[in-house]
Amino acid sequence: MLHISTPAVLDARIRAIPRGQTMSIVDLRAELADAHGADATCPVTTSMYLRIVADVALLDLEEGADIDTIAPFWRVVDPTSPIAKRIDGAADFIAARRAEEGILPGR
Repeated sequence: MLHISTPAVLDARIRAIPRGQTMSIVDLRAELADAHGADATCPVTTSMYLRIVADVALLDLEEGADIDTIAPFWRVVDPTSPIAKRIDGAADFIAARRAEEGILPGR
């Protein structure tokens, strides 16, 4: 059975990742599948919904939200990933946020 998540579920799970820690998209998908009694989580929709979460977070930030109130998508989206490359300026933003949190490159 294949689990299809939602942007809201991804947003909530990402917000639960502690500061200074990361989770790979593969691990996120496996955790969501397990939590929903499925064999796997759809990689295509997960990528699409992660981009939505990131876009909303960046928009909220542009509109004046505090960095601590947005979904910390940089804890899941690697700055070299295809998702980061599809969002203007995201790769640099993610790298800066990870550095600020003490997350070493490649983690």
